[in-house]
Amino acid sequence: MSQPMNIAPELLIVAGVEVTAHSQDLVTIGHRADAMVDSALPGWVGRSAAALAARAATWADATLALSARVYVHGEALRRSGLNFAEMECRGAQTVVQVHPTVGSP
Repeated sequence: MSQPMNIAPELLIVAGVEVTAHSQDLVTIGHRADAMVDSALPGWVGRSAAALAARAATWADATLALSARVYVHGEALRRSGLNFAEMECRGAQTVVQVHPTVGSP
């Protein structure tokens, strides 16, 4: 037998905002790391410099991809919370229409 879902829409919204903030932190940290690698590059020469530059580009791409995935996840949590809150409101309105005395003092 299935279990009922207990959802707190406001917690989904808060979690979504926090996860989205983490995605922005990842971008900031990635840019700092990119700047540190870029500042180190002049000290490297030849194939070592080329290898470091190539690896740095791979890291930058991976960081941006991860940040984007985290952002999308955060937005999905936030939207889910908003959708559940809206659904709850519609359900409450339906109950009041069917049973006008429900919720009355």
